[in-house]
Amino acid sequence: PNLAGTLHKNARGRILLHSPATEASPMAAAKPVAGTTNWTRDGTGFTWDLSKEQSEILDKFIVDAKDHLERIKFPHEPLREAGARFLRARKYDAAAAMAMAEASHKWRDEAKLEDHATVPTEELLGCPVDELNAFYPNVYLPVLDSHFRPVYMERTGRIDVPALMCSTGQEGLLAWHKKQLVTTTPLKLANATKARTDGRVVNSSTTIMDMEGFTMGMLMGATKEYLGKITSMDSDNFPETLGTTLLINTPTIFSVAWGIIKGFIDPRTQAKVKVLGTNYHEALTELMGGPDKVPVEYGGTLVVPGIFASTLNTKAVHAGKKHSVAIRCSAGQGMRVRWISDPADIEFTVVAITGGADKLSAVVLDPAKHAEESGATVVYPKQAHPNSKTVTVQCRVEAADVKEETVFVATWDNSAGWNQRIVRFFAGTLPTEAEAADAYAQELEEHGIPTEQAVKALRERGYAAKASEVEAAAAGASAESSSADSGAGAAAAASAAATAAE
Repeated sequence: PNLAGTLHKNARGRILLHSPATEASPMAAAKPVAGTTNWTRDGTGFTWDLSKEQSEILDKFIVDAKDHLERIKFPHEPLREAGARFLRARKYDAAAAMAMAEASHKWRDEAKLEDHATVPTEELLGCPVDELNAFYPNVYLPVLDSHFRPVYMERTGRIDVPALMCSTGQEGLLAWHKKQLVTTTPLKLANATKARTDGRVVNSSTTIMDMEGFTMGMLMGATKEYLGKITSMDSDNFPETLGTTLLINTPTIFSVAWGIIKGFIDPRTQAKVKVLGTNYHEALTELMGGPDKVPVEYGGTLVVPGIFASTLNTKAVHAGKKHSVAIRCSAGQGMRVRWISDPADIEFTVVAITGGADKLSAVVLDPAKHAEESGATVVYPKQAHPNSKTVTVQCRVEAADVKEETVFVATWDNSAGWNQRIVRFFAGTLPTEAEAADAYAQELEEHGIPTEQAVKALRERGYAAKASEVEAAAAGASAESSSADSGAGAAAAASAAATAAE
């Protein structure tokens, strides 16, 4: 009596339980579709739950579409799993699924998707990754949900669209998204598959969207265009990779809008999206599989260091006032300041000061006092940034290859202003060449780039020493592994010989 679902037999006589909590919940009031007798009663279309007819369609499809599937599947994914994904997306209409696979193969070749894998993320974005995270808070949680799926989380309601467009722009975001599709996503799914104990392949993920702060205006203009492009990109080329989407802290206006929108969405997709208000804790805990998998910020006990952390600084520069910051750089380093002001009519300058340790320490403690002192080198001459239609302006000030210890002082001057200006800025040092090489090698490793490909990418970017280091480390690990295997083999042979002797 407590079962939240219905028991029935499929075409093979196997008893199944379907409920909203299972991975493949049936559609309400579903209709028969092409290629199946009854989509929900006879099989959900997953490889582990097929009707006899679906199984026959899948067997033929993976033979007919083999060339396409080999190109578009995830690296860890068998052809049968990839074929089932494309067939589910077209409700087991083999002809429609074939057209979809063929188009996806063509798109992948034309987009040169794999070329994005080894390009540094900052280069694709056109801005530091930390800047992206500040205006677009997102993270993969270090746990899997109750269905062993990777969990992506973002603070959708806190996305700063104007700043994001100013910081990276739509093309940068699309390039970043493409890189995620060929690096982070496949790696997360492969690791999730390894974590399962029943042999099933994980090829879908869970998305949690915190909608607090959301306004309907966020879905207009450039945002609407961007969302349309990535939605089309994902649904056309990576179908059936959405396991569940949970929208939490949804404002009333969004809930009302969703009630209208969902009437135009396919029932299978509807079933994967759950829209909740502030009373989401029970549903989130159930989806994740316990409070230990829910971040403390959302009522659980999971501690994720630095979740949604950012180095963004916000300062109100009052009328008639200035604000200065100091960036201390060692030899070989550089500095970078990026900022946005609203409104944008404020003067900005950067000077460089060199000298003894005492002098530089004094500059760091009181940059405003030393910003215009005699002997300072002007790196970025003072100039006004007047109002514009976007009322945002961004400046990049970099000084690479500092030869001696230097303090750079950046100053926002609102002396001539009648009202305060809100300045949001990032200020810090640029890495040395060795530090940049280490960071790039770490990014390649985190994205699961094979050693041979990583070494080639490092050399192409001028990091020959780091490339040799990575290559040597890989060779050493391979030799150690071979030695261990040989030792195990010798032990097994000795044991077998002893047994034979007995």
